[in-house]
Amino acid sequence: MSTTSLPIRSTHTDAILKVAIVAAVAVAAVAHVPVIGPHLEEAPYMGVLFIAFTAVCLGLGAAMAATGQTWAYRSAVVVCGSAVAVYVATRLVAFPQLSDVRFSHRWAGAIDTCTRFTAFYGLARRGRIAYAAGFTGLGVGATRFAADVLLDLLSGESTPRTELQLVRQRPLPFPPEPVASIGINLTRWSLDRADHRQGRRNLLLRALDAAGLGFDS
Repeated sequence: MSTTSLPIRSTHTDAILKVAIVAAVAVAAVAHVPVIGPHLEEAPYMGVLFIAFTAVCLGLGAAMAATGQTWAYRSAVVVCGSAVAVYVATRLVAFPQLSDVRFSHRWAGAIDTCTRFTAFYGLARRGRIAYAAGFTGLGVGATRFAADVLLDLLSGESTPRTELQLVRQRPLPFPPEPVASIGINLTRWSLDRADHRQGRRNLLLRALDAAGLGFDS
């Protein structure tokens, strides 16, 4: 009995599925290329796995495009499906040691932020109310310092804390939409890229630093 695989039936539905599977495999392969280098440096075994996954996807894509054999499409579905399952599993069980721990609350809600990503300070109601805002998720460690700053401001006395530039100066306001969303997403992408390049900041982040915007401003 011959075990040669037969080409997939040339129906309209099959043709659409073939194109979709080939496109998905190509995207999966290309999407992993930019992160191979950083993972080889930070977690070499993951970098090697990404190289193997990319090579397998490219090989299967070439096989599907050249032969149209059923085994190639089935293999592509299994490989990509397994990759998705592993990804989901690693995100659901990030800390297996805590698998029996249950949390009653989780953080949620809007972020209090500003363009320099750290708190700014001021007085209101003719100096009777002091305020701090714009912590951007850094409030756990910074609110104790902020409380001391607010007490200094209410006292009206000059202290080493009130003389700090971050206390005396206000951050620049956010631009209107859609400029704000575009700028925020570009900044997020740049920060993530810097995290994977040993902190090397690109031209956008250096420009924001020079303008007094961002964590390193």
